[in-house]
Amino acid sequence: DVARVYKTQNPVFTYTILNSEGEDVTSIISGKPTLSTTALLGSSAGTYPIVPTRGTLPSSNQYQYVRGTLTINKAKPQITWASPSPIVYGTSLGAGQLNAVADVAGVFEYTPPTGTILEVGLHELHVLLTPTEINNYEIAEKTVQLSVDPLHTLILDPESQLVSAGGGEFNIQVSSTTPWVATGPEGEDWIQITNVESDPGNHGLISYQVLENTRTESRQAIIKVQSTELP
Repeated sequence: DVARVYKTQNPVFTYTILNSEGEDVTSIISGKPTLSTTALLGSSAGTYPIVPTRGTLPSSNQYQYVRGTLTINKAKPQITWASPSPIVYGTSLGAGQLNAVADVAGVFEYTPPTGTILEVGLHELHVLLTPTEINNYEIAEKTVQLSVDPLHTLILDPESQLVSAGGGEFNIQVSSTTPWVATGPEGEDWIQITNVESDPGNHGLISYQVLENTRTESRQAIIKVQSTELP
């Protein structure tokens, strides 16, 4: 018995000749039988008989022929689906992300489905393919990853600054995905923003001055940096 996959060539059929004692005498018998089957290249998945006939075996011998079985297994579809480019939060899943293709016709079922809005983070997208020729092809599936980025990313370097009692001049490097604005703390006259610079890529620099602390206790203030495009 042998097997092959749907729409592949039949394998080479082999045979064994046994004598009445059950001994293998294949090598000492001249000629060989003909082994045939009704299964063709496009035959559906299933089982087919392999039928032996005398062929060129010596006519002086008597043979009892035992059929074999050719099993044609379902083929496995090949799904092509690359991990999509990252999207920003608020973008619903659509053709730009759910775009798997396969080498056979069928129905694609996506999880999560079209129209879903995912939270910020890394997510798995899954597709299940049910082939049109379900009798000849297996159900196939594939999973890819999708990164959902926040609408706005703001990076401050440093995020905090420890200042000695003597005060001084300090800078904050800013990297943002949207335009931004910086405001100093209200009612704190000992700290003041002296300069703000931002380039077209929303990268910039905040310079601020801290006056000498003549008090015995420490003081704290917050410079607020926020997007001008988001609430």
